[in-house]
Amino acid sequence: MKNVIGQAILLLLLLLIGSNVGAANPMSSIVSEAHERYRSGNFADAERLYREAIRGGIRNGHILYNLGNAQYRLGKIGEALANLRRAAVLLPRDGDVAANLQLIRSRVGGADDVKTEHSEFFALHRALAPREQVIVLLVLSTVFWAAVYMALTTRRAGWRMSSVCFGLLAAYVAMSVFGTRVNARQEIEFVCVTDAQDVGVIVSNQARARSGDSDSFEAIGILPEGSELDVGERRGEWVQVFLAEGRRGWVKEEDIAVIGGV
Repeated sequence: MKNVIGQAILLLLLLLIGSNVGAANPMSSIVSEAHERYRSGNFADAERLYREAIRGGIRNGHILYNLGNAQYRLGKIGEALANLRRAAVLLPRDGDVAANLQLIRSRVGGADDVKTEHSEFFALHRALAPREQVIVLLVLSTVFWAAVYMALTTRRAGWRMSSVCFGLLAAYVAMSVFGTRVNARQEIEFVCVTDAQDVGVIVSNQARARSGDSDSFEAIGILPEGSELDVGERRGEWVQVFLAEGRRGWVKEEDIAVIGGV
């Protein structure tokens, strides 16, 4: 049975190594061309080609990172921040992504008043991408049940201790995959790492927040480009946003990029 645990650990390593490796895609030539345009300083064409590749089915952290960098060079701060946030979900250990996010946030004027901050009880997402977390949970669960079987059949203390250790590890990962967080409204909510995130980034120069979902409602604030906010429901072309001090407002869909579906 020791071989079973060894094989499970080997499977975990192989899955983690290959978690970001995809099959050959006919859009890969477009990605190569986009890289070339970026290196030559043609950021407008690079952005267009990266978008085309994403529409064609190539969607990974590196593509989103490059797209965000190209948009930053073009002065599209909000869109760059949104795509770098998407890249950070898929590449949580990438220092370049984190550094560029920090750089852009430091240059976004006036966003600190509305930027959302999540306080999460289990933050394994800072080390592993969503797919990697699910893989780790599946492998740890398999090893746990194998150890439980051996503990019941052999009645050895070593197997009982192993089952307890693997059970605790699996429980920790499970609480990260299926956990809770405190959102910007100070509400505790249940989340799953594979769910789309209910966070938005203002992408227009200045977005007008209104008290309701039409232009006839009172304007309650101006949100600068790059502001990061929790978002709520959608009504037609309007998106509900949660501002500082528990206030709620509505912005036009064209003014905000919702982070999700990565």
